[in-house]
Parts: sequence; C-alpha cells; structure tokens
Amino acid sequence: MRFVSSLCSIIIIASVHLPGALRATGLYEDAPSFFAAADTTKTRLIIRHTELERGSWHASLIEGELDFRMRRRYVVRFLFEFPALRGNGEVEYGMGDIRLRAAARILGDTLDATGLFFRSDVRIPTGAKKLRPFCNASLDGGAGFEVRAARGEFAARGAVLYTLAGERLAGTDFENDNAVTLAASLSVPIPKVASVTAAACLVRFDGGARREVFQCSLNRNLSPPLVLGIDGAVETGTVRERIFDSSITVSLAYRFPPRALPASGKSDEH
Repeated sequence: MRFVSSLCSIIIIASVHLPGALRATGLYEDAPSFFAAADTTKTRLIIRHTELERGSWHASLIEGELDFRMRRRYVVRFLFEFPALRGNGEVEYGMGDIRLRAAARILGDTLDATGLFFRSDVRIPTGAKKLRPFCNASLDGGAGFEVRAARGEFAARGAVLYTLAGERLAGTDFENDNAVTLAASLSVPIPKVASVTAAACLVRFDGGARREVFQCSLNRNLSPPLVLGIDGAVETGTVRERIFDSSITVSLAYRFPPRALPASGKSDEH
C-alpha cells in the first residue's frame, strides 16, 4: 500500500504544474484505455496518469476507471478525466468529460479471450470547452464491433467504431466531426516478467481529416490484485489534425477479489 500511496502523491503533484488549448481535429482518444482487459474480473479500479507533448504545448491527464462485469456477457466501464493544459503562457485545468463504455459478447468463449463483441461509447459533457481537445461540452456517442483471437501465447484484437459528434465544428482552431475509428493490438507475454502489447489506432473524420496513434505498452503483475502498466505513444498527422506528438502513461490497476462463497453445509440465507 506504500507504493500505491506514493504513486497517487506523484499523480496529484504532477497535475498542478501542467498545461493551454491548441489547434486540433477531434477530441483526444485515450489509447491506453481503448481496449479493456480481456478477463473475467468482476470489478476493477484503474488510475492513469498521462503526459502529452506537442512542441511548446504540454498537457497532463489524470483518469480514473471503474469496470463492472454484469453477468457473464456484459462489461460496463466508467471513465472520469481531469485534464490540465499549459500553452501560450496560460494554464487551464478542471473536471473533464465522463466516458461510459460497454461491451457485450455475441460469440466466443466464456473467458472473453476470443470472440465477437458489440461495443458502445458515450461521452457525457461534464467538462468545459476551455479544455479542448479533451472536452467539447457536447454529447457524443458511438458503436461498433470488436474481434478477439488467440493463438498460442499471442492475443490479437481488432475493433471498428463509428462516432456521432454532438457538436460538429469546422473553420475554427478546434474542428470536430463524425468519425470512424479502427484499432488493432497484438499482445505477447514475457515469461515471469510482464506482457508487451503493440497497438495502432486510426481515426478518420467525415470531413477528410485523419489521425494515427501508435503505441507500445508493458504490463507487470505486482501481486495477484495489482497490475502496473507503462505505455508510450506517438501520433501522426498534420499540425491541424494531430493532438500530440508523443505521450507516456503510467497506470495502476486493482482487481477486486471475488466474494467468498459460504462454507459447505452452511447458507448465508436467513
């Protein structure tokens, strides 16, 4: 628990020093959280701290995520963001949007390691427009499908989603439009050390703009319930399109243990 307390202190201190708005197309997509963990954990808490850079512009994002498995086929994820931006001598920070993500298994094994899944993603506008490109004060929603496959030690995933922007903007410093997102990842374990994942994400807007994000992450089990993650990413696209040049994310996930079953011959009913 001392490690957890130290990490939370670092996250809180770092957010005080950070980042002002910039030109970009579309809202920031948190690549490290795009794919949920593929397991049967019923409840999970994740804390992420991300640092982003683009020239003289800097940003920091603190994110909390709560995952709940509803029965065996459904997973609901709540994501809470707190962005801070610095640029042009100005500092802006505050509560960001709330993301509500859900996945339902259509076909596949009960461990959720392989199969076909329906995905949905809703952005609830709790953040202010001054925090663009993290918030736009508009209700956005999207849906699509995800495929998971495994062969030997390798696990592959692919997804396609179409998002409807609640407020479409053009001809301003910040532009926003409906978009198609294509994402893929490949994971392989390093025995007794960690697992490594390489991923790519393409966002194609109806107006023709596009962004590509390429990332590599390392996840290590610190103990049965705790997982430490480190993720690095780069984004391509024109100055008008991309949000950041590079980013690094540190995360800590806690998997709540399942509720203990009553002892044999006893009942918890009255």
